[in-house]
Amino acid sequence: MTERAYTLAREGKLGEAIAAFRDALGANPANALAWIGLGLTLYDAQGNPDEAIRALREAVALEPTNVAAWRGLGLVLDFRKRDYPAAVECFERCLELAPGSVEIPQLLGAARAKRLVGIYRALDLR
Repeated sequence: MTERAYTLAREGKLGEAIAAFRDALGANPANALAWIGLGLTLYDAQGNPDEAIRALREAVALEPTNVAAWRGLGLVLDFRKRDYPAAVECFERCLELAPGSVEIPQLLGAARAKRLVGIYRALDLR
């Protein structure tokens, strides 16, 4: 079921993919790949980011060393919720798990920069 859901997501059939991921989770709620797929598909659909975050947190809880789960959670926190401190934590965890990654340091650096801008704005520094 999970494979079919990922295929639907790749084909851009996001509504069908979301339903298929939910079906897969109904059959096996401990399926971390289905939770990741659901979270990322909800992120791509630009729907409710809170639901995407819940799905990705479930994946992280099931597989705490899964880089894709941490990356996805960081992306949603960064780009949908603008929760830069939490995104930084996720990307730092990714970097611990995959120190050779090329993409993760870029995501981490961008989230850190946005976090600093938020701090400067809060302090009204120019």
